[in-house]
Amino acid sequence: MNSGNFKDPWVSISDMMTGLMMIFLFITVSYSYVLKVESEDVIEKQDDIQNIVFEFIDERDKISQALHEEFDDDLATWNASIDDDNLSFRFESPEVLFKVGDDTVSPLFEEILIDFWPRYLAILNNHSENISEIKIEGHTSSEWTGIVSRETSYFNNMKLSQDRARNVLEFCFTQTPESLKKWSISTITANGFSFSRLKYDAEGQEDPGSSRRVEFTILVDIENSMKEISETL
Repeated sequence: MNSGNFKDPWVSISDMMTGLMMIFLFITVSYSYVLKVESEDVIEKQDDIQNIVFEFIDERDKISQALHEEFDDDLATWNASIDDDNLSFRFESPEVLFKVGDDTVSPLFEEILIDFWPRYLAILNNHSENISEIKIEGHTSSEWTGIVSRETSYFNNMKLSQDRARNVLEFCFTQTPESLKKWSISTITANGFSFSRLKYDAEGQEDPGSSRRVEFTILVDIENSMKEISETL
């Protein structure tokens, strides 16, 4: 949720890492108490854990900064936004993306993607060693033409969102250099969310227009960071 007093319920990766850091610090202190490890060793372990987490957050900040430097001048024209907490690039004009109830990428959205994708891919390539996945996400509102149950609407919209995400991925793949296609296949996925992550207005009501969107989300590799932390204990 982006408006009013409502906050997006999905926890950002940086917040999650901060929480995990506190957990591991607690484990480190407990570990030292049980085994009577010297206090200098405890402090060293705490510093190591903090450095690993800060390096992870710093890498996310570098990617976020690169996205802003490259695309800030285009955001208004494309009706797009960058979510720094989740490293998501969000296209928010449903009438530009697809026709109502259709999964075919519109000609106008194709034009935008032709401009966007090579530049976005260049940023990804510069940080590829620290990226575990790029998700192309299709999101819908809860609406569906005709009188149907919410459950039926959910599954109809799930298929629609998945088909849209896949078609966006397929089009982006045609704009991907041969040298990056192998990496793209192993890293980029298409995901449909139906209306499981709705957007709301200031009154807490569903905002259908904002809910119908396409997002490109970067996941920084957390696995290596967690492995490094576990090896310090």
